[in-house]
Amino acid sequence: MAGADLEWLAAYGGKGGACFDAASAPADDKAMREQFHYVEKSADASKKCGGCAFFTGDAAACGTCSVFSGPANGGGHCDSWAARS
Repeated sequence: MAGADLEWLAAYGGKGGACFDAASAPADDKAMREQFHYVEKSADASKKCGGCAFFTGDAAACGTCSVFSGPANGGGHCDSWAARS
């Protein structure tokens, strides 16, 4: 993770294993995630954030999503999911 992403995670990172804490995040971040139906745990094992083209970082932990410009769970999912090539 880059420095800015680590700062974001420190400020708005989730509690209890979640990468994103909606309760403490800025409204625009919450709105973006809601718009794309982001969830911390994918219902489809073949479409997890860790396998998405927009995700960087450890697929088994918190990484960074370029769609949200912030942390995402490697096991999560959103409507913008696109397979890595």
